[in-house]
Amino acid sequence: MLAIAGASYAKIVAQVSAQALTVREGSYAIGQLFLNLSAVETAACAQPGWDALTLAMAARAHAYDHYAEGKTAQAAADLREEHVYLARYEAWRKAQAAETPKPTPQGATSSSAAGAWTVVQVWEGNGADVAVKRTESFTVGTEWRIDWINQSAYLGIDIYDAASGVKIPGFIWSERAGSDTTFMHRAGTYYLAIVGSGLWKVDVQDGR
Repeated sequence: MLAIAGASYAKIVAQVSAQALTVREGSYAIGQLFLNLSAVETAACAQPGWDALTLAMAARAHAYDHYAEGKTAQAAADLREEHVYLARYEAWRKAQAAETPKPTPQGATSSSAAGAWTVVQVWEGNGADVAVKRTESFTVGTEWRIDWINQSAYLGIDIYDAASGVKIPGFIWSERAGSDTTFMHRAGTYYLAIVGSGLWKVDVQDGR
């Protein structure tokens, strides 16, 4: 989820820089992203990254608010503070990448023994409209799959246990337009957190 939130945060900043969003809209979008991130339980190992990223987000939102009020000196100080927290976040990310070379969800494979599939849920979205899409909960058996279509620069999908809110280690991540399928092999009730830079479509199917 942190990787997805970080990508969404960078996208909001880029949109404000390109004047696709006003500073007020940017501040609001960051606030909504922070609320989405706060609603998800954070593992102890991810807490340093969570702290650094949320503090960077808060500093950037304050900068936007100060720019809107004409307080450019305070806004510049906010951005310097953001830079410090972003450096901490990037250092944490690099350390995590060294420890977790494979980002795919834990237990995922590229094939399944299931002979037939039933569509459980389908979601479509546009990263330009919603920074992070949290899906409805769904229940699946021991063989199930996630199909995705990405029409933009990136697409990320996190899987969460619906009862505990705990994220399944790893994530689905693509930095290209295209499609693929990830097969999972444990029953339960889950929900997804999806982020994309543009149009995307995701479905979950249960195998028999």
